[in-house]
Amino acid sequence: MRRVGEGVVRVVIVVTVAVVLVAAAHSAVRTTSALAGPVAGRSWSVLYEQQACLRAALRRSLPRGAEVYLKTPTVGLEDDLIFGAVLLTPWAHPTTAAAAHWTVSIRIGGAAGSCQGVGVRVRKV
Repeated sequence: MRRVGEGVVRVVIVVTVAVVLVAAAHSAVRTTSALAGPVAGRSWSVLYEQQACLRAALRRSLPRGAEVYLKTPTVGLEDDLIFGAVLLTPWAHPTTAAAAHWTVSIRIGGAAGSCQGVGVRVRKV
């Protein structure tokens, strides 16, 4: 009787492990297909095109090496980091409001001249 109980326990453990592995594989396939699918590709393309447009707008509006104060609305930490580190820093130097000669802010909305719903406003202080 004891051997039968041990056999049942082993079968339950093997079945549980198999179910967990199949569920993990299924989840990995769904996640990979979502990240590599055409919808995700289009959204990454839009983000890249938007960043390229904003970078061009900054370079048209600011002299190279300008001391700027980055005045952004609370859109999200990742948006502020992308704006400051990726778009602005290679062209200008972010600084404090007191030391800045220029103020740069993000405009949200589909105004004319915007980069797919986001624009840049540059003002000389």
